[in-house]
Amino acid sequence: MRWTSFTAVTALLTFATAVYFGLDFVVALATVVAGVVGVVLLLRPPDSSVPAAKDLRRDSGWLLAAAVVVLASIALRLTTQTPGEARPAPVVPPVVPTPSGSSEPELVIEPELISATPQRRPGDAASGRPSLSDDGRYVAFTSAASNLAPGDTNARHDIFWVDRLTGERRLVSRGVSGQGGNAQSQFPAICPSGNAVAFASQATDLVDIPLARDRWRVYVWQRTAGHLRLISPATGDADGDTLAPVMTAACDQIAFMSDATNWTTDAVGGVGVFVYDLASKTARAVGRDLVGTVSPEDGHPSIDATGRRVAFAATVEGGQRIEVLLWDEDSARTTRLSRAVGSVSGYWPALSRDGERVSYLARTDGDPELVVWSVRDGAPAARWADVCLEVVTNGIRYAPGIASTPQGPILMYQAIYEGHCRLIVRRVADTGTITTVYAAGAAVTEPTISADGSTVAWAETAPGDRGAMGFTLQVYACARPRLTADRPTCSGR
Repeated sequence: MRWTSFTAVTALLTFATAVYFGLDFVVALATVVAGVVGVVLLLRPPDSSVPAAKDLRRDSGWLLAAAVVVLASIALRLTTQTPGEARPAPVVPPVVPTPSGSSEPELVIEPELISATPQRRPGDAASGRPSLSDDGRYVAFTSAASNLAPGDTNARHDIFWVDRLTGERRLVSRGVSGQGGNAQSQFPAICPSGNAVAFASQATDLVDIPLARDRWRVYVWQRTAGHLRLISPATGDADGDTLAPVMTAACDQIAFMSDATNWTTDAVGGVGVFVYDLASKTARAVGRDLVGTVSPEDGHPSIDATGRRVAFAATVEGGQRIEVLLWDEDSARTTRLSRAVGSVSGYWPALSRDGERVSYLARTDGDPELVVWSVRDGAPAARWADVCLEVVTNGIRYAPGIASTPQGPILMYQAIYEGHCRLIVRRVADTGTITTVYAAGAAVTEPTISADGSTVAWAETAPGDRGAMGFTLQVYACARPRLTADRPTCSGR
């Protein structure tokens, strides 16, 4: 067999190596060139005028070149791998928790990195504020990373949408030029079906309309159409900041907070909460029977499936304390939940999708606690005193998450567990036992849970096990998290 045949085979093996290790285009191209040269040499008619020894040396040179490419491929893989980076975890479809006593086998996997490149590497800048669809399949989040999607070169926080099942990811806050917006985008809130995302942005180039700078506006991105819609008053652009949107089950109404005075004709000034109807393009004010000033730093609005109940935090009747309020459109009244349980103050309410329970953080005599309020009973359904309020990101505390499942309500929040702030998942009916635990480090923040209770998501700065780059905040998701042998895992059927 001629030496050129060895050259061709080696070149083809080199190309396979490049594909397997996921190397960049340059190495792959080099292996293709080496393969083509090897094939040409293999098919070249023998030249009787060239001494056999010289022909052997020439072919051996090509063989050596191919071998060098192989070694370079492996070396490039070793030098570009992020320290502590693990192989990508398989994407497991979200599942409803297995009923107690089920003997069905479970698959244990690592938490899934959401703020990842198409090659499953971590984002190169901070990511956070995850928002989950009702079934946990789709995730929206904000990130300043530049390597998550093509065209994101603005070095600012943008909004991203990810399908956990297929791996599809999109840059939501894309300007009319096709690039990322020209200013920050934050506060993503995914539609319960996953087909739309509402968010706030200071960018002025997301729609082809002249807009004033340095003002927060709310936009809605539709997955099927792929375009952005600016949410604005009937009279034109809002004359103040509008932020922290959240959507109803049908994705047809949005609740948000704003200090603009032209959302309604009866504006009273200060920061208020509004519910906007996408079909009629009209807004209505929330909680005007009690509200003084809404506090963006102490809680964003939370809306039920129908848009008829909204929970939020605000000062009341000129008071200095922040209280948790529940507005009910049917009764046209606002209930002071934190005052009803004797709390000094209340923060960060989360309303369940069915509108029957509100979870919020509270302080009573200086001690933090978590309260779950039953709307039907008009009283607390559960209270825990192990809340960790010290975990703060960007100066903002984040709400506990609450989900409604056939097995009962499930709650996710940050608590003191074994001396550290951990993510805790509890069933409301089981007030004395931690049923599920994600034992992450103290750097975990921004927890959220899907409405069916199948999936949780959070932001984490801990380096190492799942490929986080140093102390850069990354977003993770986990189906049915649990603590197995002191090691956090995710379970799927």
